[in-house]
Amino acid sequence: MRRSLRKKISYVLLIGLIMTALTGCLDKEKDEPYVSPNFQNPDDKVESTAGDAKDVDELMGKATTGDAKFDESKVNTASFGDAEAKYGDRTKMISGFIDGNTYYNYQMDLKITTNGDTWRIYDAEKTAEVTGVEQSDIEAFWNGSMSPYEQEISYCAIIHNYDTASSIIVSYFNPKSYRIVDMSPEYYLEITKKQYEGAELSNVEFLNQTYALLDIPASETRGRQLQYVIEKDDLYFIITITLKEDMSLEEAMNVISTAY
Repeated sequence: MRRSLRKKISYVLLIGLIMTALTGCLDKEKDEPYVSPNFQNPDDKVESTAGDAKDVDELMGKATTGDAKFDESKVNTASFGDAEAKYGDRTKMISGFIDGNTYYNYQMDLKITTNGDTWRIYDAEKTAEVTGVEQSDIEAFWNGSMSPYEQEISYCAIIHNYDTASSIIVSYFNPKSYRIVDMSPEYYLEITKKQYEGAELSNVEFLNQTYALLDIPASETRGRQLQYVIEKDDLYFIITITLKEDMSLEEAMNVISTAY
């Protein structure tokens, strides 16, 4: 029984670590593709549940350090109607879309504005290169011909800072692809939290919604990492911010705002 439980916990943990592992690959000197753990064999999949996990209120700590909160002055005052008039059906794309140096996701009310210089948005080719996902699958998701319910992880955008190797990754995680039931963003992050000394889990108001936030402090071998997770239509929408060198969270937040 204990062996089975350990297997389930390890399985869920590996899923939680996928995003953590990916951010580490973005600052390598050589552009080596990221290869995620192999979950393709259906015989390896297990029926995982939240089990006897603590109540959500017990899991969540107090809000982390003040700079982890989203600056409400970044709220965009433009209306969704304005966006529809300008972008038409692109506003309905679950993947969001890239227009010039800006990533928009009107379904999740997210906008990331870069200068195209120090901060740049990866195209499909570069996203495929660093994630190990087929470029055709990334393009299919971005153009709407592939659903996030057909994939385990769907990458919406990767924004990279070429001065510090800091990054912002926007993605969806599909729990049902692993037969995970009775889970939540909080339980998802709790599994990862146990692997990092000093990591803090909280609920924060971010982009006008309540996100679960895992704040992993920097160490000698990695930068500070923050994972914001919210559930949307049985998917987990994840914004992962990794801070390298002297990049502050406040600086990274400067490129993030609401879309409307």
